[in-house]
Amino acid sequence: VNISFNNFQDGIAYGEAADFIKDECVEGGAKEKLEGSGASLSLTGLRPFQQYSRSTAQEDLSKMDSFVLPLALLVLAFVVGNAFILIVAVWNILTSIGLTMIVMNWVADVVGVSEFTPSIMMSLMVAVGVDYSLFLLCRATEEVNNTLDKSSDTPKDYHREISSMIENAGHTIIASGCTLFGCFIGLTILPIDIVRTVGIGCSLTICSSIFASLLMTPALLHCGNGYLLRQKSWFWSWICMVEQGRAGRLGKRRGKRRSQSQDHEQVIFQAEKEWNEDTLLTEDPPANGNVDLTEPLLTQNNYHDNNGDETINEMQSSSSTSQKAPSFWYRVGRVLLHRHYGLLVLILVLVAAIPIGARISTMRLSISFDLMLPADSPPMKTFKEVSATFGPGILSPFKIIFDSRSEGDGHVGTPNAFEVMHTVVEALSEEDKFSASPKTSFSGISYLGGNKVTWQDYDLMQVLCNKNTPESLCEDEAVKTLYVMDKSSTSPTKVLTYITVILDVDPFTHEGTDWLVSARETIASLNDAKKLMGFDVYIYGGSSVVYDSVEDTYSRLPVVIGATAIVVFVLMGLFFRSIVVPLRSVLSIAATLVLVFGMLVLVYQDGVLDWTRLKCFARCDEISWLPPVMAFSIIVGLGLDYDVFLISRILEYREEGYTDNDAVLEGLDKTGGVITAAGMIMAIAFGGLLSSRLILLNQAAFLLVIAVLLDTFVIRTLVVPVLMGFTRSYSWWPRKLPPIKPRGLAEDQQMVIA
Repeated sequence: VNISFNNFQDGIAYGEAADFIKDECVEGGAKEKLEGSGASLSLTGLRPFQQYSRSTAQEDLSKMDSFVLPLALLVLAFVVGNAFILIVAVWNILTSIGLTMIVMNWVADVVGVSEFTPSIMMSLMVAVGVDYSLFLLCRATEEVNNTLDKSSDTPKDYHREISSMIENAGHTIIASGCTLFGCFIGLTILPIDIVRTVGIGCSLTICSSIFASLLMTPALLHCGNGYLLRQKSWFWSWICMVEQGRAGRLGKRRGKRRSQSQDHEQVIFQAEKEWNEDTLLTEDPPANGNVDLTEPLLTQNNYHDNNGDETINEMQSSSSTSQKAPSFWYRVGRVLLHRHYGLLVLILVLVAAIPIGARISTMRLSISFDLMLPADSPPMKTFKEVSATFGPGILSPFKIIFDSRSEGDGHVGTPNAFEVMHTVVEALSEEDKFSASPKTSFSGISYLGGNKVTWQDYDLMQVLCNKNTPESLCEDEAVKTLYVMDKSSTSPTKVLTYITVILDVDPFTHEGTDWLVSARETIASLNDAKKLMGFDVYIYGGSSVVYDSVEDTYSRLPVVIGATAIVVFVLMGLFFRSIVVPLRSVLSIAATLVLVFGMLVLVYQDGVLDWTRLKCFARCDEISWLPPVMAFSIIVGLGLDYDVFLISRILEYREEGYTDNDAVLEGLDKTGGVITAAGMIMAIAFGGLLSSRLILLNQAAFLLVIAVLLDTFVIRTLVVPVLMGFTRSYSWWPRKLPPIKPRGLAEDQQMVIA
């Protein structure tokens, strides 16, 4: 039974009517009456497809959220080393949820919100909320532990430590949040509501997360005179696997801290050693012959290097590394800053990126519902059964609309109108070009059952079935069929009519969309040849609406990409007062995108992971149109999140007077573990979607998980330090930075190398 909705009254929409049929017939009394009769009742079509796809996606996203949030909080507690401090993260997320839902309720009164949007917002809220809490709390515990290292007295209110947290990590969150907001708001340019409302919802999520993190975190940490930051008992220290008496894992010194005088003596000894070995043995003594070896060498003018203080920089690095056992990230940084090794890393990344990125040009986007529904879902099973019996095009027929309003007499029941309809049908049923639409596929007032209906036949039907003639004249089967067809496909004023086309292929497959494109081109060529006689001819129905929407979306996507790149460049430039920083960020994010989308093609079109026999990586020969659009802004946002966190810390050390290389090493050392933890949280969060039954969500999850892992372990921790090692002092151009200072010396001794 094919149910068509032609007239709507009292504001009843198609969706409401379809839901009524589903609830009252398929799942209601009609189904119960058929039990035991050998017959079955099921519903299929576009609306059931959409409903089941959305409900399945929401179910999968809800499961992911319930699994990810506890796991993310556990990782946060382990990294920070303080279980009590989880109260802050949970409170921030709850505050963010409340604020976002209040505002989104107002938005929903103005703009229709898709069913996907709340679930995606919730996932993003958890991910960003945990990330921002991680950035802030790591900095807070680091500041507390640094204070404990300097003094055995526990701070009374932790005001200085919390202020330092907001001053440093707060800048990172504002920079990250503003760029994320710019990325997501760009989705509102796209024409499809499901994408536009996701952009609005995600933008609101970012704003509420920034608000909650920067206001609620310091407020909660100040409660109880900093109780959450205070030293905990041996039990909680054992649970979090941190040294008893410390506020957390972050900020722990890699070795016993030296006093300032010991640091001073170490620097002097290193300088005297290098001076004795490199200067006394190779150069002549001063003209007066007097050399005071007891005077600190850094106070002698002949030690100053006018070419960038390279010798002093190396000496400082040696002094710094001698004070502490290098961590894993510190050792990695030393290797990356070596010019030869760094160049090798860049070459390896390029060698991988070029062939993988080249696969993007072969990406085949699909609007097929096979990628949006589980194969065992009731609507899809019914669709397969109907397709096997009546053909795959039966459920989504195309309609060729003939509009006579621009033609002279403005009527579709004229000889000229029938000649135009015959011309179009014959052109669209040519076997060599349109094998999917033989003449038997067309039905309307000009074609029935593959047979041509002449204007004379139509005119006779109008005479025989006129209300002023006896009903017996209209009882002929052929005449009555044409009469019913005229009533259902022609407007009451006779200015519009349509011919239904049922293809031999699924209209949503590539064969179906290829037919649509070719048919439109054929009609356009007929119009150019003046064979349409002034009639306007359109193709509607089938996959035309979805296809046109997707084509319009991807035609605007370059604008979104360009606008996103400009927003990222401008905001990063303003926050860091540099041109080089945003340029490096845009290039590194572009590298991530190229690698990720190339790998998407390799896995789902080329089947490089078929050997795993995992359904989530199974080859399907095409890519759903939605994941690339949705994932683009999220990938850019996450990449910027980690980039801002790393670069901010490196800049902080450089402004303290560290050398360019030492600033990179210290920044990488302090953020490497945090970025890794944040990346793992994100990978776990999005990886939950790989268990979904929807191929669409599998592909989206693959994009996000691979992007996070690449950004965490390759781009931020390898490529960015290498690039900064090559650009050195130009990394911040044109920003002016303070002069390099020898660490561990008194202020009156630092002026020597200013």
